[in-house]
Amino acid sequence: MSVRSRLAAGLAAAAVGWLVAGPAAAGRAGHLPLRPGPPVTDLLWVPGTLRAAGLGVAEVPGWRARGHPGPFHPQAVVVHHDASGAGPSPGTVGWLAAGFRSGTDRHYDAQLWVDTAGTWHVVAAGLAQHAGPGAGWGAVPPGGGNEYALGVETDHTAGEAWPPALLSSLARGLAALCAARGWDPATRVMGHREYAPGRKQDPAGLDMDRLRRAVAAAARDLGQR
Repeated sequence: MSVRSRLAAGLAAAAVGWLVAGPAAAGRAGHLPLRPGPPVTDLLWVPGTLRAAGLGVAEVPGWRARGHPGPFHPQAVVVHHDASGAGPSPGTVGWLAAGFRSGTDRHYDAQLWVDTAGTWHVVAAGLAQHAGPGAGWGAVPPGGGNEYALGVETDHTAGEAWPPALLSSLARGLAALCAARGWDPATRVMGHREYAPGRKQDPAGLDMDRLRRAVAAAARDLGQR
């Protein structure tokens, strides 16, 4: 059985393994110096990368030209929950896209959104206002979340059970993104609460250390295909 199959089976049987009892499972603190890597200034490579990993992808109209002005040099991923109502929230995609018409962080947005069925929605190719101020974590320096990380929103809110299909797809999709850029999930995949401790709680109820281990395992599986 492949790593992908084991992930899906395990999540379907007992999603509780991904949950955390409280903020103690926030992961390692601090950040590392940025390392040189292939230049990345947009995300035009993302849909093909996700599809090659066997994931469902929906491209939001206009995504290739969508992004805020300003520097964008992603070297990591910040995982969020969208704080939408419980259950599937398809309207979130339009809300995120509308955020790119705003000039402030009052209406956040993100480049990617994963729905409850595990489909990845590509919202934008450029800079997004998803991270805001933060202490930094892993490869992302203090205050650099928007410039140095792409944002992945998930269809989830605090207190809601995490859908197994979403979790399985999230792990595999993050693995594909990291593998495509040569990013180490241990320092390149973080939760919003890890980047901005004390200010943010998302993705609530998700053990980021377990997620990073699942991403690393899925990346190994992708490398063997």
